[in-house]
Amino acid sequence: MHLVSNLRVLNLSYNAIEKIEGLDMCQWLTELNLAENLIEKIEGLDALGALERLNLSGNLISYIPEEIKNNGALSSLRLSRNRIEAVDDLLRLKPLKRLRKLRIEDNTLT
Repeated sequence: MHLVSNLRVLNLSYNAIEKIEGLDMCQWLTELNLAENLIEKIEGLDALGALERLNLSGNLISYIPEEIKNNGALSSLRLSRNRIEAVDDLLRLKPLKRLRKLRIEDNTLT
């Protein structure tokens, strides 16, 4: 998935993608849609410092990693219909000061 470096919006939903990778050249990406894939981990986003909107709904994600704090420009995060169980995972979103919209319904939060 090595893509054009000046890309701003990328929709890769419904593609049976299993891993987030190959986006390092997309440092200007502001919107990324990876909904309805087979992704199990939130990873491979560190180079996306301009990322504002991230849609990971309908995947197989079971936790929110601490590395999410590296995406400080995020204002909208969609994690609906995943396998996230621990409410404490939501605390990892606290450093995201620009986050205004969070969709996390249809998980098994306890």
